[in-house]
Amino acid sequence: MNYYTQFKSVSAIWGSESKSVSECATRVLDFILLLQKQNPSLFGTWYETANSLENALKRKVVIDHEYFSKLVEKKWDKKFPQLGAGISLWNGNVTDGNASAITFSIGSSSTNPNIHNSCVVSLPIEGEGADYYKVPENQKKLIELMNDFWKPNFLLVNGEEIPNLLRSPKSID
Repeated sequence: MNYYTQFKSVSAIWGSESKSVSECATRVLDFILLLQKQNPSLFGTWYETANSLENALKRKVVIDHEYFSKLVEKKWDKKFPQLGAGISLWNGNVTDGNASAITFSIGSSSTNPNIHNSCVVSLPIEGEGADYYKVPENQKKLIELMNDFWKPNFLLVNGEEIPNLLRSPKSID
């Protein structure tokens, strides 16, 4: 496995899935809990993104199924329900370069081959969080978590696809 001097993001991309709001909420919650376990200082607190810093800091995420069920329901596309939900969270670090974020496009059952489900973890570019992910073993743990949890068709680091990590490829329909 390659190691990266700049480790800015890890993305998992997979095809269409028929999941309920509750199932999607469970998956988001379970993944957030695994991230927290892996790096509590970086992934221990989350906020919903908003149109301003002040508004985002008022939207602290409660890490439980009820909260995520309401969030997924609120974010589910009402006009085109086959697109699922788009969720963006941020760790609340207001220092430039030290923030991390996570975005989910989840629950899409679209038959359009250009629409996929995804989870993208964006990492800090400086500070303790960036230093933590300069360690090859920590990079590997995050990549393996993304691969093992989402079982994606494509796994990307810094926007570039990485080799198959001994996983069974799924076809994107």
